[in-house]
Parts: sequence; structure tokens; C-alpha cells
Amino acid sequence: MDDQHFGQLIHELYFIRWSAVIVALLSVVGLIVLLRHFYGSVLLRFSIRDLLWLMVAVALVSGWWLDHDNIRKQRLQLDLEKVEVEQKSAELDKLRDSVKMLLQRQSLK
Repeated sequence: MDDQHFGQLIHELYFIRWSAVIVALLSVVGLIVLLRHFYGSVLLRFSIRDLLWLMVAVALVSGWWLDHDNIRKQRLQLDLEKVEVEQKSAELDKLRDSVKMLLQRQSLK
């Protein structure tokens, strides 16, 4: 896989990830609107402490997600490099075998 295809793949993955985040946020907002409509604002009274805990939880999950995504990208890059190294190794093995055959032909003459 060349660099152009790899860059396009990473771009598509970022687009998918941010699309999923936007859809999740819109779903949460829609759920809050539905809860307020059906149950009134009695169930949706939050203290500042509750909102701070929510922010901490979201920050931890976001940090974990970004770290996990970074690890996944690094693993993908290493897999691509591994494939390239294996291809070059196969080419070197073919060249080595060709050189051996040529040396054997030279020694037979």
C-alpha cells in the first residue's frame, strides 16, 4: 500500500470517527429533549458536582479513546512496514538464489 492510499485511509477513518461523535452527541441531546418533554424538568435537575463528575468521565473516556486510536494507527503503520520488509526480503532471497545459481554455473565451466 503506497503513501497516498494510506493517507486516504487515515482521512476516511478520521471522518468516520468524527461522524460517530457528532451522531452520539445529537443522540444525547435528542434523548434529553425527549426526557424533558415526557417527564418535565424534575428528573433533569443536576448539581454542579454532578456535571463536574460527568465532565471527568467524558474526559477520561475521550483520553482513552484517543490513546487507543493512536495505538491502532501505530499498529497499522507497523503492519504496513512489516509487509514492505517481507516483500523486500523475498526480493533479496530471489537475488541471492540467482547469484548462487550464477556462481554454480561459473564454477562448472
